[in-house]
Amino acid sequence: MAITMKAANFKLDDENDEWRAKLPRKLRTFFGKTITVTMDRLMPGQLKQPGKQDRQLLARILRDLPRILARAVTEFEQYELASDPSFAGRVANPQIWISCSEEGREDEWTFVVERSDHPDYGCHIEFKGTEFKEIWGGD
Repeated sequence: MAITMKAANFKLDDENDEWRAKLPRKLRTFFGKTITVTMDRLMPGQLKQPGKQDRQLLARILRDLPRILARAVTEFEQYELASDPSFAGRVANPQIWISCSEEGREDEWTFVVERSDHPDYGCHIEFKGTEFKEIWGGD
């Protein structure tokens, strides 16, 4: 199922200068939770849509989403659930996060998983394009 910026119904979050959209549940979920896409490559106060490069990266991610999510689940299980199986029931706000990046790192993005019982904590599963890079967690 292809999804476009318009079809995803992105909305600007003025407070955080981010574009956000929830992916349709039928597209995919992470541990039963709807996945949100967050794109914050905006200069504060700019209202324009994310640029061509961001849209192209998101299109690549969404085209390969089943494989990416399978890898994210594997890494999450090995990194988080191996030491704390209860995290599976506390998954909150899974999101594809395309953030401001340094020159030369434009294809890098993060799949972030929060905890419902510790909202400041995030498990960060990092990718370059559609390939896994590393995983880490912290406040």
